[in-house]
Amino acid sequence: MFSVILLSTVALRALCVVARPKSNAVWAADSAIARGQGNGLGSSGKGTVSYEHGELQWGLRQLYEKTGNTTYYDYILTGANNIVNADGALHDDYKLSDYSLDPVRTGPTLLYLYSKTNQAKWKKAIETFRTQLNGQPRTAQGWLDGIYMGDIFYAQYTNDFQPTNTTAWADIALQFNLIYNNTLQLPGSANYSGLLYHGYDYSHTAVWANADRGHSPEIWSRALGWYSMALVDILDIFPKSNSAYSSFQAILRDLAPKLRDAADAETGVWWLVMTQPGRAGNYFESSATAMFVYSLLKGVRLGYLPDADGSIVTAAKKAYLYMVNNWVVAKSDGTMDWLKTVSVGSLSGNGTFEYYISVSTDVNDLKGLSAFLLASLELRHPTRILSMADRRWDERSTTTQAKGVSRRPVYHEVQHHILHFNAKLCRQLRSLSVNYFGWTRPESFAVWAADSAIKRGQGNGLTPAGQPTVSYEHGEFQSGLRELYDLTGNQSYFDYIVQGADKIVAENGSVGGEYKFTDFVLDFVRTGPTFLYLYEQTGLAKYKIASDTYRRQLDGQPRTPQGQFWHRLSAHDQGWLDGIYMGELFYAQYTALFQPSNSSAWNDIAAQFDLMFQNTVQNHTAPNTTGLLYHGYDSSHTAVWADADRGHSTEVWDRAVGWYAMALVDVLDLLPPSPPPSSAAAVQHLRQTLLKILRTLAPRLRDAADPTTGVWWLVMTQPGRAKNYFESSGTVMFVYALLRAVRMGYVEDSDGCLVQAARRAYGYILENFVIDNGDGTMGWNGTVIVGSLSTTGDFNYYISQPVDLNDLKGLAAFVLASLEFEKL
Repeated sequence: MFSVILLSTVALRALCVVARPKSNAVWAADSAIARGQGNGLGSSGKGTVSYEHGELQWGLRQLYEKTGNTTYYDYILTGANNIVNADGALHDDYKLSDYSLDPVRTGPTLLYLYSKTNQAKWKKAIETFRTQLNGQPRTAQGWLDGIYMGDIFYAQYTNDFQPTNTTAWADIALQFNLIYNNTLQLPGSANYSGLLYHGYDYSHTAVWANADRGHSPEIWSRALGWYSMALVDILDIFPKSNSAYSSFQAILRDLAPKLRDAADAETGVWWLVMTQPGRAGNYFESSATAMFVYSLLKGVRLGYLPDADGSIVTAAKKAYLYMVNNWVVAKSDGTMDWLKTVSVGSLSGNGTFEYYISVSTDVNDLKGLSAFLLASLELRHPTRILSMADRRWDERSTTTQAKGVSRRPVYHEVQHHILHFNAKLCRQLRSLSVNYFGWTRPESFAVWAADSAIKRGQGNGLTPAGQPTVSYEHGEFQSGLRELYDLTGNQSYFDYIVQGADKIVAENGSVGGEYKFTDFVLDFVRTGPTFLYLYEQTGLAKYKIASDTYRRQLDGQPRTPQGQFWHRLSAHDQGWLDGIYMGELFYAQYTALFQPSNSSAWNDIAAQFDLMFQNTVQNHTAPNTTGLLYHGYDSSHTAVWADADRGHSTEVWDRAVGWYAMALVDVLDLLPPSPPPSSAAAVQHLRQTLLKILRTLAPRLRDAADPTTGVWWLVMTQPGRAKNYFESSGTVMFVYALLRAVRMGYVEDSDGCLVQAARRAYGYILENFVIDNGDGTMGWNGTVIVGSLSTTGDFNYYISQPVDLNDLKGLAAFVLASLEFEKL
């Protein structure tokens, strides 16, 4: 038994056949592709202009942008080429004169391809759809479905080609508002939920039209799903400066809590006919459930929806768990099946309850599968699919008579010989893994790490002795808490940031602790982004005054003859990589907030990055060359560690490179997308400087990882040397920088190797640096306490520094890296 307990985590996973892939979104997409779904062809093999295909392609676009896997882009291109001829004409199953909005849902794909290729045929096909909308008949019947089918294209077209067309923007807002006002269920209605009926007939003549308002008689879940997805997608496109923007948010914020409350209390998912919950013949429908999960999660993630108590995200996660345990089926060929999506729902009939429940459900219906792909992309912490050991083939179909739900057998096929592995032993091993393998996977490692640090009182503006301290570690941690607060709406994170800042900022705005302006220490300035954030959030003058103090420090910061900031007054003529992270994030954020026209400041920030890179980059002829950056340089060449030729230090220290790498991606995030004309050239110069450096370093970082473990050595110029070791803070900083750089499009990753490298390193981190303390908190190991160029700066110095437990420099970077990883 003891030998079984000592199985590696990898072996444990193999034995237990944990079937959830790394990404349910990838699994769903790859399965659809393997079946040839969404490829622009109908079942007869002829081209078809299908909204289902457009929906899948929307998900494939996101997967391509996230993973760099060109398979997804190529599949989109193949599908589009099957419906658009070389001359730009759409396939002949499309007829403009039918004025059907459904085919227009393929329009966003054509816009996307035109933006990528600039091919005239895509533009011509796009113009056909725009011409259709110009002539589209109005105010007969409006269906919720049509908003998703037509208005996403309408908005994207306007954004791309006619951004100043105020009439078009007003018309798009009108479409959303008209359908909302005419289909909204009013208080006093039977089975009131306050949601939206399927559609309405302005003339009140349709067989289903309500005599008073003209709406249809039932709330059909998928129609509402289309509309809810359209709401969160339109908010990505519609100009925020337009006064109508707030109307979309108002509708979303009205509907979201009603959607949450309309979910079935036991299962967390939604009925096919939402006005008839529990009625015989009604059932839980998968496509709408996936659409609601997508809309709720995206709405909260992007800040369109407040969720202070977390109830909206909790509802979405509960529904997602039901989906993967009831509607996802793993097959022996590696693909997945998707169950329980109703094939169609239309107001061309009588629109009654009996009509909706009479329509058949399909396996692998693309409307539901595509929505599941999108929902999975939004889910930050995907729930694993149960293993074969947990969920064996059950041929018994159980029926819950009270709810009229027939549940299909849930099964999970596997292609390995482990089919008959003992389920009880597998569960025992999972239980033992808490103690022997370090942790039980939480919903979010970012949340677990942050909550654990807070429980220990870390990053609260105080030293362990309870004295105020101006600490860059606290500033780094507060950046992670800011992201968590924005993501979750959990007020405790914001309150903790305020408490920490108020320990070091007096009511008159003076900065306390050990801060001394005249020491010109860049490390202190890393708390500045917190002050700026709190000033934006609260408007309190004290945070602006404290920020101005740091800005004046930078104005007087000693510099090398080339203009590089000294790391501190006592580090004469020395620039350290660390200082870029400590100073430039604040410098850029302050400039963006208060001096966006200050081209001198923007140029100076670019110079700080470029000077550091040029003076510390390792030459290709250097011993153990990695092409990365030495810890720092001395422009006077007088430091004991200074290279006689260029003045750089002797070793590439991992955390110094980590600080610099994080600074690159973080400052890129801070640059104004539309700077004032007077500083536009300077901002563009800064952006190009950062991108050039980042694109140079990213593949070198990837290649510098240890080939066996995927992580990075403390002293990167001495891999494998005795007493060198894998260091956790540098590793987790690289994971953060690589993942964020790819996600934000700052670096190309067409073959997926950068993300793959980061994923591999993250796996090692979880298995080796994360500790389950057994009291609900997480411990963090493997972070070296300090690394400085105030000493010899050689190999023996770096390896002689102690490694600390729960060191905040590493733990805070782990919060940031986990936030990025959980977006994959």
